[in-house]
Amino acid sequence: MNSYDAPTSAAEQVPDLDVGRSGRKPTAHPSDAPTVAELGESLRTALATSARRLVDTRVDSPHSTAMLHTVVASALDMIPSAAGASVTMIDRHGAITTHAPSDDRVAGVDELQAALGEGPCIDALRSVGDGVTDVPDLGGGVVPWPRLVPHVRRAGFAAVLSFHLSAGRSAGALNLWGREPDGFTEHERLLGALFADQAAVALAGARRATELTRALINREAIGRAKGVLMERFRISDGEAFTMLIESSQSTNLKLADVANWVITDAEAGYAAERAAGTVDPA
Repeated sequence: MNSYDAPTSAAEQVPDLDVGRSGRKPTAHPSDAPTVAELGESLRTALATSARRLVDTRVDSPHSTAMLHTVVASALDMIPSAAGASVTMIDRHGAITTHAPSDDRVAGVDELQAALGEGPCIDALRSVGDGVTDVPDLGGGVVPWPRLVPHVRRAGFAAVLSFHLSAGRSAGALNLWGREPDGFTEHERLLGALFADQAAVALAGARRATELTRALINREAIGRAKGVLMERFRISDGEAFTMLIESSQSTNLKLADVANWVITDAEAGYAAERAAGTVDPA
């Protein structure tokens, strides 16, 4: 894809489960299915663990890379059949990016999907509502992505779940790759959907925090620019604000950009005056 974050660090990754000498996980029996009480407790544990990790994670970008790494690591921790995971995003311009891939295999598969224009994460990204792309056996029957699947199989994946994420102006998908065909249980599918919801909430919260921070920065810049204009032209606060608005409209620039230009211009003028010795440097 256009870009991707570095794979989840070794400390965040969960070791592969012991699959025995055959290389396959033990086959589940009906008696192994969780009871309703066990399922409820498992869901509560998964959500509580992920929530604690999210609370401790710093918001550092619109896509909150650290938060997405947390969701991916939690999903791998709580869904044993998932051998790899990532989050993919598509913006309003159609640019697709990969975030928090659990390893280089996942990052490579995600990149290839974007290059080919096909794959489970592409389908999930472009779906609506709570769309899920679920292919339990990538090696059996007719698969919907004939150019992609051979590469996926060589990467060691045999099944995939991709959950659509709705994140404001962008859409995304939480992708879970399985090592074994038909390996994902209904319990794990439900957990995957819950982690997808958490990823969507984390993205929305991170974007909102970023927007609020930007708004505060812009407000400060506008205040400083008004001060420059008030001093330069001996006008009132309201008149200075009107000047900024009219300049923004006439130049088709954002108000904050106009304010920053006024500040930069004033600072450059002051620096030139200091260099010429026409102002007191104190």
